[in-house]
Amino acid sequence: AAEEAGIVWNSNGTAVPTQTEVERACPTRALHVIGKKYEVSELSRILIEQKPFFDTTGGVTLSGGEPLAQPQFALAILREAHRHGIRTAIETTSYGAWENVAAIAREIDYYMTDVKVIDRDIHAKWTGLDNDIVLDNIGKLLSEMPQLPIRIRTPVIPGVNDTPQAIEAIGSFLKPYQSRGKLEWELLPYHRLGVPKYKALHREYPMGEVGLSTARFQELQTLAKAMIGSSIENEV
Repeated sequence: AAEEAGIVWNSNGTAVPTQTEVERACPTRALHVIGKKYEVSELSRILIEQKPFFDTTGGVTLSGGEPLAQPQFALAILREAHRHGIRTAIETTSYGAWENVAAIAREIDYYMTDVKVIDRDIHAKWTGLDNDIVLDNIGKLLSEMPQLPIRIRTPVIPGVNDTPQAIEAIGSFLKPYQSRGKLEWELLPYHRLGVPKYKALHREYPMGEVGLSTARFQELQTLAKAMIGSSIENEV
């Protein structure tokens, strides 16, 4: 039925199924679309209605996917939130044009971004892109926006960056900015929460059955804290 509806499920296909097509192909909803398209005005109205629940500690966080893939939409939503007194945050890879990153950062109260690895070849091997733009943007944010609270997040991935050398390289990149204040570094333990998503997309999980030991993570976390005193402790 899916083929008859013109729906292609593998990553190499060209057809992108709409919600209507999926529902027609699978009326039992064993397969279904997750997500919904919004106009800026529609989403802003929803956020404003929810404002009483945010109080003084909450707000709106744009997360992923990747917010910078829709920079104009993200900027418009953040501006509307600020206009109505709603605090804002973003979780991003920082991969995007600097002018977009800077414009969005000016509408953010709290900026969270990944630094997965410093070695550009390793970064390219595992993500498909080098990290020149990422590191350049983060360096500019740290240098040019000293009042912006920034949390650097490093997911510790077995076989990718779970070595003292990899963590030391990230720490060395961040250390010159330590005196700016409002800089945090957080190591995140590897998890397998993405496995069900791969299965739903009929794709093989590329990491197989590897895992991260508690002892290794704690060793790397201790190293990060020694290099950047503002690092955040997490447990496996």
